[in-house]
Amino acid sequence: MLLPPTGEFCSRHRDAVEVFKECCTREPRLSRFIRKCQQNPLLRKKGVPECVLFVAQRLTKYPLLLEPLLKTAGDDLTERDLLQRALCGVKEILVDVDNQVAAKEREDRKLEIYHRIDAKSFANFRGRKFKKSDILQGNRSLKFEGVATLMQGRSKMQTLLVIVLTDVLFFLHDNNNKYTFFTPDNKTGVVSLVKLLVREKAGAEGRGLYLICSGPTEPEMFELRVHRPKDIQTWIQAIRAVVQSCPEEVEESEVGATAPSAEERQRQLDARHENIRLITEALRAKDREHATLLEEKMALQMKMVGITDETWLTLPHTGSSTAFPGLVFPDYVRLAAPSADKYALWQDVCKVVMDALEASSAPWQSGGALGRSTSSAGERHSVAYESPALPRRADTFAGFDANKHRVSNVTLRMSTDTPTEGGEAEADKAGEGGPPPLSGDAALKLQHAIYTLTCIVWQQLTTIHSLEAQVSAWRWQGGGGSRTPDWSDAQLEELRHAQARLTRDRAAFDAQRAADHAALAAERQQLQAARQELAEQQKDVEQQRERLFRRLERLQQHDTYTQYHDFYPQRGRQRCTLRHVMPLYNVYPLFTICVISP
Repeated sequence: MLLPPTGEFCSRHRDAVEVFKECCTREPRLSRFIRKCQQNPLLRKKGVPECVLFVAQRLTKYPLLLEPLLKTAGDDLTERDLLQRALCGVKEILVDVDNQVAAKEREDRKLEIYHRIDAKSFANFRGRKFKKSDILQGNRSLKFEGVATLMQGRSKMQTLLVIVLTDVLFFLHDNNNKYTFFTPDNKTGVVSLVKLLVREKAGAEGRGLYLICSGPTEPEMFELRVHRPKDIQTWIQAIRAVVQSCPEEVEESEVGATAPSAEERQRQLDARHENIRLITEALRAKDREHATLLEEKMALQMKMVGITDETWLTLPHTGSSTAFPGLVFPDYVRLAAPSADKYALWQDVCKVVMDALEASSAPWQSGGALGRSTSSAGERHSVAYESPALPRRADTFAGFDANKHRVSNVTLRMSTDTPTEGGEAEADKAGEGGPPPLSGDAALKLQHAIYTLTCIVWQQLTTIHSLEAQVSAWRWQGGGGSRTPDWSDAQLEELRHAQARLTRDRAAFDAQRAADHAALAAERQQLQAARQELAEQQKDVEQQRERLFRRLERLQQHDTYTQYHDFYPQRGRQRCTLRHVMPLYNVYPLFTICVISP
């Protein structure tokens, strides 16, 4: 669990020192606090940068501590086994941390090379331009770099910087502290690592090697000469290791296809938009053809029914037909046009729906069995006759808002026409066999409504599908069509600054949290120390009190002895008789016995 953070810390300890210096420059209070702490003799030689370096180098000290212990372990097999396992674990951790540090250094070096490459420089690779932005695309990382001499002939040599990435190898020329892509004569400037062979050149003082591209599309061979003979094996082993670790998906497909450039992605996006435009135009042409067919069909039906111009004037947006002069019919082609007014289309839809409702209710109003007069209904009164009930609230105007689907039923039930006797007979027949047949005018109005709605729906569906295709194309350009977006230099710089700020903020938060924890732990330690000191003081007071009591007893005894000597001097002790001593026996028996005894 601690291996990734340790590797991250060791690989970025220079960044940590830079962040500390920047914080000291930006925060005067922190700078004053650091200077105040450095006045302490214990902290004068070890500041924060030194502590960061000590922590980064601490892992290298553990093998030096464990190896002497392993040598002096003796015959204790358990201890030797534990020490051996600990030493192996420490070495594995050191190897992993060193790999992380090396990867971070190579990443920093790749960014440095990227910034030093001229923005206008490029090389040709598989029929496209290989620019500096292609170095940062995909998962490409710097694997190896070195300075070598490219042999282009017997008398033509060029000293170049050879860069080996994850899947490609290319050459850079240093010109006034700026790198430019170098392209050999009649060869490509970028070499794919797929099926790349590395061979040592015989002779040439042991400093030459060949790079052979064995691909069937672009077979090439490059001759390189390193500066020192002892470096030739390092070059060969490093390049072969990168070739063996080349990703398999790169071998199966073109390198340019897996990581297309900005120009390639733009061409693909333009091709997608062109296809969308062509398909949309074809769909709109089919919509116009369908509208034309509907117009011709409507004209034929009008001719069959025999409706004149005066009768058809009720239909909106009329126009004359070249195939059927003398008849007037709706203009459906206008509805299928992409430039149709949306508000006008909405009005057409509303009007067509109302006309359809009126046309559907027309036969019931003109000849329905419910449309008789009151007298005829009374004359034909039968047992099965039921008087119409009063409308409920759901059928009133207040209920229409919540039950709009009942409008057609109400329309069918209401009629103001007074039918003739023939009409009554017709109504009786219709009531027995079902609803009356539609008239020619009503049927054409219904058909006109259906055709109008069909044209409008098809035109809107074509527009919706076109917009969806365009949105999909833009999404493909944003992230779906390529593995990485096309980052510009400014965006990359801004991204690096944002990551640096995030790292600094996170480090500051972690430092503040660690400081709070440290302060809390220090307070706890101080409280514990104060408690221990108080207990020791109480114990000391008890001991002093005991000593004082003993001293007081000795002083009391000493005072008694002094009084005795004052009462009986030394000179008259031998002449002291029992008569003189007996009075004192009752008061000082101990001293009396001492005096009496010889």
